[in-house]
This record gives sequence, structure tokens and C-alpha cells, in this order.
Amino acid sequence: RPFNGNLRLCFQVSQPSEIKLWIYNAAFSLVMSDQINVAAGYSEWTWDGRTSGQWVPPGIYTVILTARSNNHHLTRRVHVMVQY
Repeated sequence: RPFNGNLRLCFQVSQPSEIKLWIYNAAFSLVMSDQINVAAGYSEWTWDGRTSGQWVPPGIYTVILTARSNNHHLTRRVHVMVQY
């Protein structure tokens, strides 16, 4: 299993926000996406390394997180490596 079990992204927002996440493989093909609404404060999102019930192949993946609330918009990008 990748990431010692799970990939956990921790983040903090100053007001209730809509969070959108996308995970892309090295060819920048979309592997999975998610959308959550969070309250102000600390939140986290967890991915178990699967898409459609199947483990993703080993490799480097790009995670894009976008937070949007009222007139605020923030995007962050991180790269993760999946190894088995």
C-alpha cells in the first residue's frame, strides 16, 4: 500500500470553504477528484491510493487543492511518490 497506508493532506482555512482536490499521474491524466465543504479552522483529507477500487501504479502524482470561500480563492500543488 502507498504512503504507509494513506496520504493525508492537512490544511487550515479562515472561513467556511469549498475544497476541491484533483490527483493527476505523471502524464497529467486525472486519476481522481473530490470535493468537500469544511468549517473554518483545521481540516484534513485522506487518500488511500486507490481509484475505482484499484491501487494506482507506482509513480509520481500531482495533487492540486483549491479552497474557495466568498471572494477568496487559493490553489496549492504538491507532488507525491507512490511506492509499493
